[in-house]
Amino acid sequence: ISGTLPTELGRMNRLLQLNLAENNFSGTLPTELEQLTTLRSLIIHQTSAFSNGGLTGPLLAFPKLSQLTSLNIESNHLTGTLPDDFLNETKHSQNRIEVKLSDNKLRGTVPSIWANHFDNLFIDLSGNQIEGLPNEWCEKEDWMDASVSEFECEAILCPAGTWNPVGRKTDDTNQCEECSSESSNNTYLGAKECFVGSSSSTKPENSTLSILKEFYYATAGASWIENTGWLQTMDG
Repeated sequence: ISGTLPTELGRMNRLLQLNLAENNFSGTLPTELEQLTTLRSLIIHQTSAFSNGGLTGPLLAFPKLSQLTSLNIESNHLTGTLPDDFLNETKHSQNRIEVKLSDNKLRGTVPSIWANHFDNLFIDLSGNQIEGLPNEWCEKEDWMDASVSEFECEAILCPAGTWNPVGRKTDDTNQCEECSSESSNNTYLGAKECFVGSSSSTKPENSTLSILKEFYYATAGASWIENTGWLQTMDG
């Protein structure tokens, strides 16, 4: 499905779940989505195969979506900064809330006030243009499925000048690796590759291996019954 999201979606005021994933939408997020006050799950992530598609404009704050616990708008072209009042009327501040915004064009330093809104947040901001994390985020030990208690800021985003396939440290086998100082232009947090120059980029290792690593970490490969060989090349 292509085209813009219809404003009439805002009339579905008893909707619990809205899944419009893997399409080729364009245009901005209609503000009428903020009228869906019963919504629990909103999924509009795009398929990466459509290089010209993707939602644009700012991320809505969704302040009235007090029941929302799952939001996925990955792989679009959202721009601007994260809103201070994002989900600030949530009724689930003590429950797990999952927010996936990776691979957009969001920028700046993330709002420190979010640390006051959420006790158990899982947020993926990798692959954006994020320039800073406040200390308050890195002290939220229950965030990122409690991995912040062990890895602090790196559990949320890898530091500038480093990378890994998912843009953050998930365990001791998935470190944020330094890019080559001679060629790297990684100035943002949460990089999934090492950028060279201003427009081109390259993976610092075999691209197939990088894809397998991303799959491994995204699906908790460390807990698989058979999980050997996914993190190494054929020659070891």
